[in-house]
Amino acid sequence: MKKQRNQRGFKLEMSRLWLLLLVLWIALIFGHSLTPAELSSKESGWVMDCLLKLLGVFGSKGSWLTGYIVRKGAHFTEYFIFGVLLIQNFYGLWQDFGRKRGGFRQNRLEKIFPLMFAVLAVPFLDETIQLFVDGRAGQISDVWLDVSGAVCGILFRKAAAVLLKKRSGLFRLRRREKTAGGKPWRR
Repeated sequence: MKKQRNQRGFKLEMSRLWLLLLVLWIALIFGHSLTPAELSSKESGWVMDCLLKLLGVFGSKGSWLTGYIVRKGAHFTEYFIFGVLLIQNFYGLWQDFGRKRGGFRQNRLEKIFPLMFAVLAVPFLDETIQLFVDGRAGQISDVWLDVSGAVCGILFRKAAAVLLKKRSGLFRLRRREKTAGGKPWRR
């Protein structure tokens, strides 16, 4: 019984950590939106210089790399990470909700609607914030880019979970085969 409490406590601590990371990441995203255009351009220029140096190490001049690509890549990357953190938090919520409801299983729409809402609301708020910052402008194209980054992050996390689950299943099967004297283990 004590072991079970420790595992539940650990899961609770981890879920709080994931939530904290998500909140901090959203704050970082909104913080970038509050940055005036002049400072944001300098930041993008610095990132571009770093990327050009990195490409130079690999023998590429990086003539294709532009400030536009760096800025749009930053949007996508910010929201890719947001998507990973968001789905990680929703995994915990879905499990907790099922336990509190006595194993009640939600239909897919009930599970996915809050996730979809968050994926749309955060980029929308992000671009709305930019409307009120000196030299910045909110763009609907950036909202779509942000949403696509978040969806890719969610799909990446989901694919990683599936691969890890399959891999751990293969590991258990191999371990069972070894303990059965080299014979394939069957039920």
